[in-house]
Amino acid sequence: MNLLKKINKGLILTIIVLLILGIYLFVIETKRNASKTDIESAVKEYIEIVNKYVVVPEEMQRIQVATNNEEFRRINEEMDKKENEHLNRYEEEMKTKMIENKEVVSMQKDTLNNFLDNTNNYFQTIVTKYNKEVVKIRKYAFDNDQVTVTLETKTEVENKYLDNGEEKIKKETSNDKSETITLQLVEGKWKIVYADLIYYSGNEKAAYTTMISNY
Repeated sequence: MNLLKKINKGLILTIIVLLILGIYLFVIETKRNASKTDIESAVKEYIEIVNKYVVVPEEMQRIQVATNNEEFRRINEEMDKKENEHLNRYEEEMKTKMIENKEVVSMQKDTLNNFLDNTNNYFQTIVTKYNKEVVKIRKYAFDNDQVTVTLETKTEVENKYLDNGEEKIKKETSNDKSETITLQLVEGKWKIVYADLIYYSGNEKAAYTTMISNY
């Protein structure tokens, strides 16, 4: 009889623990599902900023012409100065969307800088329009106060280029299903930790990852 009581008591305790665990997991999953709308909004706002700054200001979108080395040097210096100002504005805007970490924000700035340097030749070709759109979020992978989302995106890009002295426009579209962004919940708001996005120039794909492991 005592053994039966012990078994019953153990069974009851096990059931109670399982019930508490089940309720806890249910509450966590409910909270996570409820946060998906805010996560999606944070991701889209971040990508809107990327779209805005992947394209240099309109005043820089004219194909440049240099008749001598001195003029070539002067134009390059002028474009570099304007590009740096453009990158600084980007950095300030990114600070509002990312976690408070100088290295993370700086790496994001470097990512865009690399893309602009490798894509825009102000004497030959310039990206004049760029739009990356989130078609859907394919996966949410939660880890405590962080989440990594896998995106399906569509990117439309337009290049202005010089062909035998004549300006022409080239339009391309890219579809991707492997881009990811990791966010962290900070004081009730989802902030970007790092982004693994494909920056598409219209001529080739260049994947730049803004990532930091210790912060």
